[in-house]
Amino acid sequence: MEFPEWKKEGTIVLDGITLRALQIAAEDFIPVGTTPPEGADAKTICQMRWESFDTWIRRGERVTFIHFSPIWERCGVTRPPVDGGADYAISDDGIILRRE
Repeated sequence: MEFPEWKKEGTIVLDGITLRALQIAAEDFIPVGTTPPEGADAKTICQMRWESFDTWIRRGERVTFIHFSPIWERCGVTRPPVDGGADYAISDDGIILRRE
């Protein structure tokens, strides 16, 4: 395996503030070391795996908005719950301003 030639075109670039906001939201949403309880159903397991989510990021005025959107089909969940994702507003100072 060889590394690609690094250039902005065709690459996702996160500035440091956005990366820090993503890290803060991610650690709050699914804390490191979180594992499903023994005997958990497929929905619970799905909600505890990063592979189950798409993440949307948008910069605002001194704030980063992050949306974690579950893609239930990735886990084989055929009757998904109504919700399962989360929205975050993280200040440029690294403070969670709002969580839904």
